[in-house]
Amino acid sequence: MEGFSDLIELSIALAGFTSIVVVFAHKDEKWNPLDKFRITNALMTSLGSTFLAALPAGLLYIGVTENQIWRIECLVVSSYFFVFLTSIVIRRKNLAKKYRDQLPHRTIWTILTINYLFTLFMFSAFFGWISIELKALSYFGIVIMLLLTVFAFSRLLFFRPIDSADQ
Repeated sequence: MEGFSDLIELSIALAGFTSIVVVFAHKDEKWNPLDKFRITNALMTSLGSTFLAALPAGLLYIGVTENQIWRIECLVVSSYFFVFLTSIVIRRKNLAKKYRDQLPHRTIWTILTINYLFTLFMFSAFFGWISIELKALSYFGIVIMLLLTVFAFSRLLFFRPIDSADQ
């Protein structure tokens, strides 16, 4: 459980830092849809990671057995991954073409494909189709989510959208 508490601290730090940058980065400026897309991704992954890393301790507190804790954790992590990745596809599709074209197409689809495969891998482990330690798989899933937070946050900071007025 110690490793999961470290993930909680890192997740909260990333969420807090993202929030501070969001508040101070564009005081007098309205957020364009691409910025909103990236902010939502960064906050969904960092806050989701916090919840996912805290879940085993909550389950332990209410008396769930250790084996069941990791089965539940694996199911919740894989379900959250699936919902989050699907929301990226839907929200990207709803962006105006001028913003959608600024997203690196190959990068986005590579990240989505790898993470959907990881989600399938987690579901397979949950249902017992493959044999792997669920605790390690859940931990790795949360680490991947934190890496997605860093990716979304760095894109928000360093790759500014091009508005038609700027061209």
